[in-house]
Amino acid sequence: MNERPEHRATWQAEHVVRTLWMAGRGLKSWQRVLGGHNPHRASYLAVFVPELPDARIGAHELRLWRRDLESFLAELSPAEREALNAHLNTARWNMLFRWRPVRGRFERANVPEQVCELAHRLRRVCKEVRNVSEAI
Repeated sequence: MNERPEHRATWQAEHVVRTLWMAGRGLKSWQRVLGGHNPHRASYLAVFVPELPDARIGAHELRLWRRDLESFLAELSPAEREALNAHLNTARWNMLFRWRPVRGRFERANVPEQVCELAHRLRRVCKEVRNVSEAI
């Protein structure tokens, strides 16, 4: 697929934060790596990023390692931490970005711009695992 990198990054940011929100509700769990010296930190959240054909984005998977998340959170200012916690502690998932096919781009949903910025920063600490469509 001939995708635009900024579209891929935005779609990934949406799903990284959504996966973190799901983990906070017990809908996703941390995967432990066997043989790690610290099993708490040697774990990751598997982030499935679904295909979005209109944006030419193929399905793929990311990993958010717990140690990377802890480092990310430690670097946040109190205001950033509060904004992220407010978004993650909602009863229902609120999308960060919406794909607008007519315009051919993502637009910020009804969430604070700071939360969207944090989502993009968090996405950058994730590791890409594989392109799901190629693995099949």
